[in-house]
Amino acid sequence: MGELIGYNIFAQLNGGAPASFAPVFSGTLGSLGRKDAIGTIGANKTQLKGMPATLMKEASNMRYLSHINGLFTLAY
Repeated sequence: MGELIGYNIFAQLNGGAPASFAPVFSGTLGSLGRKDAIGTIGANKTQLKGMPATLMKEASNMRYLSHINGLFTLAY
C-alpha cells in the first residue's frame, strides 16, 4: 500500500495517471483471552477456533513484527 501511494504521488507530480488500489483480504483473527481465538482465513473463508486459531494469531503477530524489525520485543 505504501509503495502505491509513493508511486501515485510521483505520477501526480510528473503529470502521469495514478494506479488504482486493489486490496487483498486475507481474513480476520481475534483473541479470546490468552489461550483461545477465533477467525476466518483465506479466500474460501475457512473458519478456525481454539488452538488452530491461536496458532494462526501468534503467527500473524510474528509476521507483523518481522516486517517492522520488532522481533526482539518477543524476548521481553
